[in-house]
Amino acid sequence: MIKYCLLLTFFFCSSVFGCGDDKIPISVVNSYDKIPTDDKRVEMLIVAPLEFEGFELNSAELFVGESMTVMHKFTDFDEYPSSGVYIVVGTLPFLKNSYASVTYVNKAVADGNGNVVFSPCLHNQRVDWGYNK
Repeated sequence: MIKYCLLLTFFFCSSVFGCGDDKIPISVVNSYDKIPTDDKRVEMLIVAPLEFEGFELNSAELFVGESMTVMHKFTDFDEYPSSGVYIVVGTLPFLKNSYASVTYVNKAVADGNGNVVFSPCLHNQRVDWGYNK
């Protein structure tokens, strides 16, 4: 019985809850307007706002088949102020078999005593390249 209580306590203490079904305005941009083929790569940008309605951009992951890797966020693009930009370069077969997941967390707020409070809330949004059909 104690074992189950400890497991439940651990589960609730380490849980992050999915919050908000609203879509965050994340866009996918073909940076050079080229058409990908089986042997010609294109550069795709994921442009995500750094902050949106109480959420702040946390991370993005690229999924290819059964594999996943964390993507690097760039924030110094003059064309996309107040946005995080993630870059993916790939051929048509790669783009058809991959997608990204962009993650937002609630912004930390200060309570009445000045303590910083974090909400265990996570917003995950799938991003397709437009070639997955």
